[in-house]
Amino acid sequence: MLKEDGFTHEAYLEMAVLISLCAVALAAGQCLHRLHIHWLPESGLTILIGFAFAMLESTTAQGRAEEHAQKERYFDPVFFNLILLPPIIFESGYHLNLTLFFANLRSITLFAVVGTLLATAFTWVAIYYAGEYGWTPTVLPIREAGAFAALISAVDPVATLATFGALKVDHELHCLVFGESVLNDAVSLILFSAISSSPPAFTPAILPSIGLDFVRVCVLSLLCGIGTALIAALAFRGLKMGRHGETPLTEVVLFWAFSYLSFVLPEVPHLAAIVSSLFAGVFMALYAAPNLSAIARRHLGFVLKSMAVFCDTLIFLLVGLALVLYVDNIDFKLAGVTILACLAGRVLQVFLLSAIVNRCRPRPLPLRFQAVMAHSGLRGAIAVALAVQMHDEMEDKRKGATVVATTMVTVLFTVFGLGGSTKMLLDRLGVDQGVPPYEEDPAMLRAGACEALFALLIDPLVDADGDLDAAQRVSRRGHPLLTRNRW
Repeated sequence: MLKEDGFTHEAYLEMAVLISLCAVALAAGQCLHRLHIHWLPESGLTILIGFAFAMLESTTAQGRAEEHAQKERYFDPVFFNLILLPPIIFESGYHLNLTLFFANLRSITLFAVVGTLLATAFTWVAIYYAGEYGWTPTVLPIREAGAFAALISAVDPVATLATFGALKVDHELHCLVFGESVLNDAVSLILFSAISSSPPAFTPAILPSIGLDFVRVCVLSLLCGIGTALIAALAFRGLKMGRHGETPLTEVVLFWAFSYLSFVLPEVPHLAAIVSSLFAGVFMALYAAPNLSAIARRHLGFVLKSMAVFCDTLIFLLVGLALVLYVDNIDFKLAGVTILACLAGRVLQVFLLSAIVNRCRPRPLPLRFQAVMAHSGLRGAIAVALAVQMHDEMEDKRKGATVVATTMVTVLFTVFGLGGSTKMLLDRLGVDQGVPPYEEDPAMLRAGACEALFALLIDPLVDADGDLDAAQRVSRRGHPLLTRNRW
């Protein structure tokens, strides 16, 4: 009992420290915004705060003795996958600018799906043969090299997008970078799962089975997310809570419960939770949110954003804390090969696919847009979470720790190097800044084919915007079947 009480005391102390450091990081981030400092990303500052505290803690004898235990507690895969990731993924889908996203859907899909496959294949070959030829001390087997290539191909341009928001850059460029990063995370996760679950004796002959598994998981996860969103819409319409707005707190809590369900439910049959949660966010914004009262909808967006910001901050804080713990596991040659492969693969995928996209777009992507997109290949929360999961599944824990350490070094390089130079690149390329907020077309009408779906899912008596009924608001926001596609 005394031992359990001691452990509980340590757990409470660690949580108190983490929350306090998060508060410091968020406050420091506000200072960066107020002072218009763009060369130091907020995510990078959070990493530095975590690193500084870990360095201070490691100077004590007790800190050194607890190093192994801290590794296991700070980077628990269950904590990452069930606590930190769900709010981040769902919020990114919920707040997606659907009008611009669906207008550029085919371009975004090509960059996210084909581009991620190209980047993963390029990085896979580079990492595997670097070990085989003795260029790196750490030699990863072909399957583990593929899984690592898939997870390190997950981009998270949070620092770039923060700069975009502060400078109010071109809306289409913002949408392309954000939309591609959202879908890229889903593709990387499915690839990682497909490669990780393949037989240990990996041969090129099993690539078709990996491809089939990729398609199966993608389709079923997508259907799971959409199905959860449609059930949520029907539930909110049936309960009719949004008609009078008497229980906004209950509406928000129920909405959050459905959002969390969209993440945990697909994990039961071993599908991709990220894909399900992402598209649940998109379709719940379309069909479930209009059934909420006005006050619930206003508070819901704020709650979801706040949770996502807190979890994202906590992940970067954990990266900073773990840098000291994993410093002995860093293979600098492997990290160098990985960073070079990520940069080269990103340039290859963006410029090669842009040449294809520009043959079909009425308005070709300017070269400056392509350069910014290539520069936006930052790594972040998803890559770290998958690296932790890979470490947990690997038999050779030393190599697993090296994978985590290499991932964190790559995150550091991209966050500080690429994220910190975004403002300078935008100025050099002459990308439009100070652009006014995007105005959606209020004259957009519902397509006849969607009338039945609108009538089934959206309560016409919910008055959330005063003079507009819910279906009209969804129409104005932009629907995938209503928006003219510009590639």
